[in-house]
Amino acid sequence: MKYVKFLFTVLLLNCFEIDGQNSQVSIPSNISNDNAVSDSTATSTNATSDAKQDDSLKDDETFAYRLSKMKIPEKLKLKEIVFGNPDAPKSLIIYFSYTCPHCRDFHRDIYPKFKEKFVDTGKIKVIFRNYIDDQGAYESAQIIRCLCEKQKDGNYENEYSRLTNFILNKQNEWLKSKKPNEFLVKIFTDISYNESDIRACLKRTDIGGGLMLEQQRAMGELHVISMPTFILIGGNTHVGTITFEELIKLCDLK
Repeated sequence: MKYVKFLFTVLLLNCFEIDGQNSQVSIPSNISNDNAVSDSTATSTNATSDAKQDDSLKDDETFAYRLSKMKIPEKLKLKEIVFGNPDAPKSLIIYFSYTCPHCRDFHRDIYPKFKEKFVDTGKIKVIFRNYIDDQGAYESAQIIRCLCEKQKDGNYENEYSRLTNFILNKQNEWLKSKKPNEFLVKIFTDISYNESDIRACLKRTDIGGGLMLEQQRAMGELHVISMPTFILIGGNTHVGTITFEELIKLCDLK
């Protein structure tokens, strides 16, 4: 059973407004945009996208349009998830989704080796940002952010990495389950988190708002439309699957 359409409960709780009016927003199964990924400090390269045009929606009904009109308080901005030396000479932003198979493959097959060789040695820092394209991506990011808050200083990133790897390893079972929402809760109870804490995390509209604020920036300012997306600050951008060698080339590392 796939996550197909997602109604933002945070909007129903009157946390945000669209043009001054409370509203309800839905995410279509595919989010599309004809623009390539761009940034004032990044040039698009090797840009490919599987996003499809949803012709069933009018321009003012699309998720991208409605999101652009949301008035989300800047105070809800989330803590950046940074791995590596904060003063590293290079910075790589990675947009990913917990429901994205290519993102799962990258975390499993490419990132560990890249982290060991370049991140842990101080040559580059990596900033992970969630891309919210369906209910599963939203709820999993919301839970993980919430659970990581309980960690003491210095352990936030370690727990974020542990939970991210765990849920991505369960991705196939999760998304194929008959009740993915309940399976998602079970994923975290299986690693000793209390069910009540997890369900409380799903009610954290402040975290939900922070995720939407980042999504607004990703789609509005950077025109990120496909997962995974790799943006080297001051350099190029790569969209889609990437090999270890291509990642090294993108980041101009040796």
